[in-house]
Amino acid sequence: MMIVSLCFVVALSVQCVTSYMVFQNRIPNGKSIPFPCKKDKTWLAAGHILDEGTGARNNFGLDFAQSGFTWTESLCRKDSDGDGMSNGEELGDPYCVWTENDLPSRTTGLSHPGICEPWESPACMKKTLTGSMYPTQKEWMESACKSDGLDCPALNDTNVRNVSVRITPGSKIPPQETTYACQIFDLNELGLPLNQDFHMIGVEPIIDNRNVLHHMVLFGCTDATETTSEYYECGMIAAESCQDFLHVWAVGLDGECYHNQSGVKIGINGYKKVALQNHWNNPTLSARETDSSGLRVYYTPKLRTYDAGVLMVGSINFYLPPKKQDIALYSACTGTCTKQAMRGSINITSAWNHMHYAGYRMSIHVTSKTSGLTYLTNEKMYSYDSPQVQLFPTPFELMPGDAIITNCGFNTMNRNTTTVYGEATNDEMCFGFITYYPKQNWTEPFCADQAGISFCDPQTYDGCPRLGVYMQAINTTEVYRELSKVCKTYAPCLEECRDTIVKYMLSDGCLQGNVWGLLQNTLAKGDASSKNFLSLLSSCKVEVYLALNPSITVQVPDTPTTKPAQYNLTPMPNRYCSDSAFAVVSSILLLAFSAVTAHLWN
Repeated sequence: MMIVSLCFVVALSVQCVTSYMVFQNRIPNGKSIPFPCKKDKTWLAAGHILDEGTGARNNFGLDFAQSGFTWTESLCRKDSDGDGMSNGEELGDPYCVWTENDLPSRTTGLSHPGICEPWESPACMKKTLTGSMYPTQKEWMESACKSDGLDCPALNDTNVRNVSVRITPGSKIPPQETTYACQIFDLNELGLPLNQDFHMIGVEPIIDNRNVLHHMVLFGCTDATETTSEYYECGMIAAESCQDFLHVWAVGLDGECYHNQSGVKIGINGYKKVALQNHWNNPTLSARETDSSGLRVYYTPKLRTYDAGVLMVGSINFYLPPKKQDIALYSACTGTCTKQAMRGSINITSAWNHMHYAGYRMSIHVTSKTSGLTYLTNEKMYSYDSPQVQLFPTPFELMPGDAIITNCGFNTMNRNTTTVYGEATNDEMCFGFITYYPKQNWTEPFCADQAGISFCDPQTYDGCPRLGVYMQAINTTEVYRELSKVCKTYAPCLEECRDTIVKYMLSDGCLQGNVWGLLQNTLAKGDASSKNFLSLLSSCKVEVYLALNPSITVQVPDTPTTKPAQYNLTPMPNRYCSDSAFAVVSSILLLAFSAVTAHLWN
């Protein structure tokens, strides 16, 4: 297994990414800092581990941040990288007299203030880094000093051709912080002959506006998908008919070279249409930015042995409470799910993790009855800006019945509010991406769960064997029919309605625990009967809560105390009062006293 550093950016923070060009002007010779191991190349962001200016800071960057992102005499005289030269000496301000917009006293003989030099010396290689995925300068420089450009010898074959998939030139970026821009293309209109099949074997980025571009995704679309002449704002997926991941590019990545046994089929029996998604970050809300970035797709008529595919695993629709040092999120693409989705074994050629900034550790492993446990990824110190792509020159074989387990660890100590699942900068995700072949042996692009529930595995339904019926046809269920007879929508609460709801809350597993939380979210977005069911329940939400919690009494000052109805109830399982089960009455904790008071007075 090989490890390749990748900087994947879906929703990066402003300070860590877009500000480095501003910061270049705040230190002497900020635009002329030499790259220690690449001749005639400059290090664009002196304060970052990644030379392009994103993600974790190096030791100089940490000192620069501590100085308020200004060049102070204290910062100038400090030796951030510990090589015996002050930051001022390395940046051409040896006397610490430079001020912003002035010409430094020296513009030659510069060196990097965050990299100990001579960088190859044993003493410098042992220098430790704080808060970085690289423990020492040795590992950092081994990654930074790799050759630029995509290393893909297959692209030199005389039969290889390419097409460019780019957002329309001159496309204006909206004056908003985050935009997901998608455009759908017909490959034939871009120059791909559609009278035969080809294999896509490599992809390179075409970067137009580096200031705002964070990542690009290429999706495969169905033949019936309509193309667009310009971009439209989209979400994580380009369109309902464009859900197959073909390639992901991000800052710090030179492109992708597919495994030599496989390629993505395009042409007469493959993808004829594709969608490009560009993620733009515009923190200054500028109305003057434009972009036409895209991808150069390399393809060959010499078909390889197998078609390649990309699988996404993980968890959706979760919530992370604030001020927690370690929150573990576990999800499974169970053996039952892989049996359903797979038509035969698949060969995994790469895997990589994806969370946002609250994520700090993540792993993906496979459990098999024959081979035991095998890690596809295992990042004990995950970096959102520099995840690790695990390459398998000898592919790992996944069999039907094997389970794929995703473990994400989050730290929300620096957050004051709940973090939700989503695409935005401060939201979170827990996904793994797996490249494999042959594509035909896996029928779905996703295998994700929600709160431990996998729709492809009834064993995870947690006491609700008819979950599918409840989600898709709630009006055919017994509980719906009974509530329709005895309840009024929203209010008032009828006694027989309250009693019926309590009965089902205690006896029906679909109205308990994580399943009920999932079901509510689904019904809220459903048809008229789904929403009507929720409104019937809502009519007695306070009364039901009090009935299910008989130890709670509510007193109204200066009026006789009215006791809530008492029920001889068996103890509820612990799961009922935890997590999403409490969503049955989530608003009650905030509104209980006012709601009950109003009820008593009436």
